[in-house]
Amino acid sequence: GPSKARMPRCNPAPAAWPIPRKSSRRFSASSKNNLRGIRVLVSAGPTWEAWDPIRIITNRSTGAMGYAIAEAFRDAGARVTLVSGPVNRPAPRGVHVVRVESARQMLAAMLRESRRARIIIGTAAVVDYLPAHVSTGKLKKTHGPISLHLVRNPDILATLGRLRLRRGGP
Repeated sequence: GPSKARMPRCNPAPAAWPIPRKSSRRFSASSKNNLRGIRVLVSAGPTWEAWDPIRIITNRSTGAMGYAIAEAFRDAGARVTLVSGPVNRPAPRGVHVVRVESARQMLAAMLRESRRARIIIGTAAVVDYLPAHVSTGKLKKTHGPISLHLVRNPDILATLGRLRLRRGGP
């Protein structure tokens, strides 16, 4: 079953997901060079959606899980591409990293890179909604409340799944 881990202070709820370091070590140790030459695509980190040139809507993802998975596949001999939202992490050695900010940029990169990938793993914390209108200048503070009209972002994994089915893949 999944490991139990405490989330960072900003979210004290217990997590029911495997701890990335523990999981990736187990995977790497049991799979050394078993995936030589297999192309793997991983998404990681948050996405940012601007509502003016200064402010964004985002998720609190650190990218840790996706980066650990990318490193584990690299250690198993795979050729790994990591599509990463804005994170404070160095690029893993031996992994091709494509840096993006928004969900639409991530979708475009994932579509482009998925053509060559045999395995696709999505761990990115993609913002589900984006502002319908992005102001060209910083919005000034007002005395009353403001409203943001949000619209759905594209569902990256659903889009990739439909595309794979059309291509006759699993």
